[in-house]
Amino acid sequence: MRLLVGVSIFWVAACGGAGNEVTGGGTPGGECTEPGRLAHCYSGPVGTDGVGACTSGVTTCTWNLTWSECKDERLPSEDICTNAVDDDCDGTVDEGNDEDGDGWGACEGDCCDTTACAADPKRVNPGAFEADGNSLDDDCDGMVDNPDPGCMAVNPKDPADYARALDICRTTTREATGIDQRWGVIRAELTRANGQPLPDLKQAAIKGTFGASTPRYGDSIVVLATGPAADKNDPTWNPWQPGTSLGGGGSVPSSWLAANDGVFPSAPGCPKPGGTEVHDPIMLTLDIRVPTNARSFSISSNFLSAEYPEYVCTSFNDFFIMLLTSDFAGEPANPKDGNLAFYTDPDGNTFPIGVNLAQGTGLFQQCVNGTLGCKGTNTSTTDTCVAQDELLDTGFDDAGEACDTGGIVGGGTGWLNTTGNVVPGEVITLRIAIWDTTDGIYDSVALIDNFQWNIDPTTPGTGMKPQ
Repeated sequence: MRLLVGVSIFWVAACGGAGNEVTGGGTPGGECTEPGRLAHCYSGPVGTDGVGACTSGVTTCTWNLTWSECKDERLPSEDICTNAVDDDCDGTVDEGNDEDGDGWGACEGDCCDTTACAADPKRVNPGAFEADGNSLDDDCDGMVDNPDPGCMAVNPKDPADYARALDICRTTTREATGIDQRWGVIRAELTRANGQPLPDLKQAAIKGTFGASTPRYGDSIVVLATGPAADKNDPTWNPWQPGTSLGGGGSVPSSWLAANDGVFPSAPGCPKPGGTEVHDPIMLTLDIRVPTNARSFSISSNFLSAEYPEYVCTSFNDFFIMLLTSDFAGEPANPKDGNLAFYTDPDGNTFPIGVNLAQGTGLFQQCVNGTLGCKGTNTSTTDTCVAQDELLDTGFDDAGEACDTGGIVGGGTGWLNTTGNVVPGEVITLRIAIWDTTDGIYDSVALIDNFQWNIDPTTPGTGMKPQ
């Protein structure tokens, strides 16, 4: 259109007019040939004009045929964290600068966006866990080297409390974004080993102690059992031998079974269990978002069974498994079947955690030395038992059926350490299960506690925790 100002006539360029719009650099694209002519101008980075708060300005062709200073443009600026405006014009509101590219900016509480504060600043942000002893404020809470103190877990009917009893004290959601995308438990569930509902919750408990066993961290222990999850101090306790069948049966996790060619694995030289249907199974499933600085985790467990010692290396090998679903594809590799509850001996033989672990591994240490497997065909002896103090008041320390005179009801491994590798920031699934194999009597128990994240990858599997 033509506008008349005084006695001068000039053109106003339409928005986006050919040759008159600038996307960066501060000079209009068209020639300044008509004094008074207006054009769009923008001196910010290419691609930011019209994004968020950024807008182009106006320049005027002066009487000496040069473009004037660009006026009224708005360029990218540092995000103001609480104004709900995309000040830096990157398409995201209130995220602040993200110098290290870890997805956490100043507005999400990232306290370390440069190499000046950490050798690897991507590992320091509110999505991280607080690693002890590295002199960093890993989780940006304003304190250095202050690991989570643990949390209270008292409700045995609430699956989320079982995560708390394992010392996983934070929760989050799968859909969380921005500052809410911290690590924590997304889902907790108690079921049979195949995912079907439990007949009842007698097989699961949260305990301050179990017999003489005390928490490895925090105030409580998770107890999963193939009978009532109780010690002799609990009025619901039933003798482990001959045991209690609670009526729950069924199959096991299909992915684990398929990875083992449709049969249960067994210790070298020991018979396979009879079939794949199990008795009194129980499984705790946890979906967890991994901290941004974690590459592995560890968890403590103690397996006790009334099948020891007479049913060692027989088909009555009660199982305890920890199945990890993770995108980790590096080295050392997680097991192909996902089960971290296995031991590898110096010769490379693998032993699933169960009664047959007592055969040649040295990991059954809370027990009585002597004859093993007298109810089967692979009789042997062991001298790896070092004590029975952790069996005290569990019921496994009572006089009971055994291979040698003066034996007791059962035995246990003592506290073991299980590790697995993860990808920082991913969502993993951890399934912890126990069941009676071949029949539903002579019960077994798993005590689980002390879940801890670790900065570096580790060798997956189970063994004695280093002192």
